[in-house]
Amino acid sequence: MSCDSQFGKFEKQCNYKNCKDNMWTPAEECDDGNSINNDGCTNCSIDKNYYCLNRMKQPSICYKCQNHC
Repeated sequence: MSCDSQFGKFEKQCNYKNCKDNMWTPAEECDDGNSINNDGCTNCSIDKNYYCLNRMKQPSICYKCQNHC
């Protein structure tokens, strides 16, 4: 499968990363589709004291930790 194809971006070896497309891919720690800093996911990285649930082709859902993460 070509990494340039629509489906290629979901292949781990393609390292596709687009932090504002609202779709988590394996090259991203998280993707909430917005540009708000410190909301749990900033520039495809999980913010300190947060954890995120990721599902392929879905936006990440991030939560503030109640205790140590």
